[in-house]
Amino acid sequence: MVRFCNTPCIQAKRLQRRIKSDNSTFYDTLLSNVYLLQSIGQIFIFGDFNSRIGNLDDHISGIHVIPDRDIIDFDINAYVKPSDPVIQTLPVSVGGTVEVSCTTTGCRPAANISWLYQGSTATGQTALTLTCTTGSSNPASDIRWKNGSVTLSSNRPYMETTGNSNGLVRSQQLILHPTRYMDGDGISCEVSNAESQSDVVDTITLSLKYSPLVTIQEQQQNTLREGESKQLPCEVNSKPSATIKWYHGNSLIIQGTPVSNVLNYSLTPVKRTHYGTYICRADNGIGSENQEKISITVRFKPLTTTITGNSNVIANGKNTLPLVCTSGSSNPISDITWRINSVITPSNGSLSDQSGEYGGMKRRRRLTLTPTRDNDGDRISCEANNSIGTSGKKTVELNLRLKFVEKKEKAFLDV
Repeated sequence: MVRFCNTPCIQAKRLQRRIKSDNSTFYDTLLSNVYLLQSIGQIFIFGDFNSRIGNLDDHISGIHVIPDRDIIDFDINAYVKPSDPVIQTLPVSVGGTVEVSCTTTGCRPAANISWLYQGSTATGQTALTLTCTTGSSNPASDIRWKNGSVTLSSNRPYMETTGNSNGLVRSQQLILHPTRYMDGDGISCEVSNAESQSDVVDTITLSLKYSPLVTIQEQQQNTLREGESKQLPCEVNSKPSATIKWYHGNSLIIQGTPVSNVLNYSLTPVKRTHYGTYICRADNGIGSENQEKISITVRFKPLTTTITGNSNVIANGKNTLPLVCTSGSSNPISDITWRINSVITPSNGSLSDQSGEYGGMKRRRRLTLTPTRDNDGDRISCEANNSIGTSGKKTVELNLRLKFVEKKEKAFLDV
């Protein structure tokens, strides 16, 4: 039985229309039909085959017995889709130009990203130019840019050149202004045309260097109580890691280059001497040093009080003896209590306040006495207290020495 098939056969023609002239699939299907019908007799295939005068393979060597041919046609009329997907992932270092290319011998990637970045740091001010170049295809391929799953838009026009097999090579630029927050992002270009069954993708991973950005994870103003514990965390966003230094005022108190870019300073326990400004500074050799400040206010009780006054007075019941009690520095400011022989005595003198140590305040309060011989041996004391605690008492004892002159009684006070 002899079967004639004028190519393309009816069945193959329908398939050819459905697959839009995918030449490999077309000929695979045609040969499959030949093998299927080979037992019924001879099959003759004739018609206009580009493959017999062109440079494409049209048989399997060693299996098919096909006469030799003379190649006279190097043009291909069929559509050509982009090559199989080739995914390239390379880190981007700062400066220079890198071409992402296929490393397999004879391989031509259908998507190829090259880049140019003239900046020294990722500040968001310097442009990173990415160029995606397609492989040869017919029709020309479309290019889509993405950052991860987010589609990026490019306002740059397509550039086209003639490629292999009568196809077109198309390229497009994408202009980015990288910041530190784009470090590790994967920028990809996806390439496809009407003949593609899937996108062809090439990807680069941004590996950016950037100067330190210091953050202290606390409020700028912190009020602590003496005796409790507190940790000051300094977190630095930088690449590479930065050297981090903590200062109390102008004094360096701790430094290090932790891989985590976090350096904590502990106040354990909090003391009144911890009052002041703390500065966290970071430097990694890129750009300028960065720093952040935090102010610490400590609440503490007064430690001491002092009593001052005239040490020599005639105790005749008329002369006055002014005494002044001054509290030690405290935060909040202290109240002052006078006592005579342990009995609270209202003060008849005004208050005055002044700045004290460690960010605290000192308070002064006057007590005015008119001593007589009956006050000899009295104990006069004062103490200071605030919401944090009470100071120790300061006590003086009236030591009156009596002296009679012309029936007049005189007394002297030693304080």
